[in-house]
Amino acid sequence: MASKRDLVFRAIRGDEVERVPVGFWFHFVTLEEKGQGLNNPRIFQKSVDGHRNYVERIRPDFVKIMSDGFFLYPSNVYSPKIASIQELTSIESIGEEHPWIQQQVEVVQAIRETFTEEIASFYNIFSPISYLKRWFRKETSRGDKEVADILLENPEQFRAILDVIAGDIAILTQKIIQQGGVDGIYLSTQEIQDERITPALYQTYIEPSNIAVLEAANQVGGTNILHICGFEGASNDVTIFKDYPAQVVNWATHHEDVSLTQG
Repeated sequence: MASKRDLVFRAIRGDEVERVPVGFWFHFVTLEEKGQGLNNPRIFQKSVDGHRNYVERIRPDFVKIMSDGFFLYPSNVYSPKIASIQELTSIESIGEEHPWIQQQVEVVQAIRETFTEEIASFYNIFSPISYLKRWFRKETSRGDKEVADILLENPEQFRAILDVIAGDIAILTQKIIQQGGVDGIYLSTQEIQDERITPALYQTYIEPSNIAVLEAANQVGGTNILHICGFEGASNDVTIFKDYPAQVVNWATHHEDVSLTQG
């Protein structure tokens, strides 16, 4: 009898399958803990236990392993009070041995070791722009206006900053697949929710960093899911993502008003 993982990959290839593969997901840590997992054994274990309990109870065909605890990219230029792109121009790679990368590999390994049957697994990775935008999040803002402001201040510098972040996320992605053992990544991205950032600006200055992460995953044999993140308060022109090098594309069918058939 074929495994659940086989079922998922036959569906991805477009082969005939006896049923639709099933999987869904949610976070296992609190809102505050999403960015507090670095060097935090309690949150590490909370994520492992949450995934194990979920898989044991639901018995899904595939799992999106959540990057709970590691939502905050730990750069040398990070500050909660960034007001100008000039404060970001000295950004440097965190390096492939950084604990933020290594501990994510370790938590993925620990989570996968709890699986009692062969299921497909994909690790949640945010796009470089999404990691950057999280630096500007607060109770009154998701960071879109602030990111739009600094992009428009100097678009070329902005692209260079995203390139540095993308290099680190590419390293993370490859290690997660090669060492963590997942089948691929679930890359979450979206447009900047600010009317000043046109599709043309997005594709020129932001898209290259999205593509770099997906290409890194492809280079090490990942089967990868592009998640175009839409929800109440965040909409996307999904057509600008149509040529991304992902094997699967996921979008909010109801919110974006694009059906599966249309997609």
